[in-house]
Amino acid sequence: MQKMKAVKQFSIFVGLTFGLTVTLAQESVSEADYEAAMKEMSYIVIDAAMHIDSSYWGDLGEDSDKLYTQLSKVESFWKARAQTQAAALAEQALKAVSAISRASGTEDRGAATSALSDLRDTCGACHTEFREETPDGFRIKPSALQ
Repeated sequence: MQKMKAVKQFSIFVGLTFGLTVTLAQESVSEADYEAAMKEMSYIVIDAAMHIDSSYWGDLGEDSDKLYTQLSKVESFWKARAQTQAAALAEQALKAVSAISRASGTEDRGAATSALSDLRDTCGACHTEFREETPDGFRIKPSALQ
């Protein structure tokens, strides 16, 4: 009985700690973190396309995990700034990443290709609305942060 109580208390502690960590991480995504996530995602998407073409399903699964991590930062960035349209696009992109992950697990090239296309379309829509090209790459449109 005492052991069960200790396990329950430990589980509650871990859950609260994890929840607090996630909440703090969501609130602390800086513009520099956002830009780094965007750059990293551009490379991962290229890798994902190659892994689909080569049927490297395990590598594609790793790509989807990495994309999920980076897109979660992007979603947190926009949510912290109450930019609901951008946050919704990030959520839509996360759904596409989940579909890529499922496709890697079932080794379904058609589903993986379709999900990657959905991801690219969603990213393109977000870039059109919230990003602008500069000589050094892309940046957030100033109007998106108001």
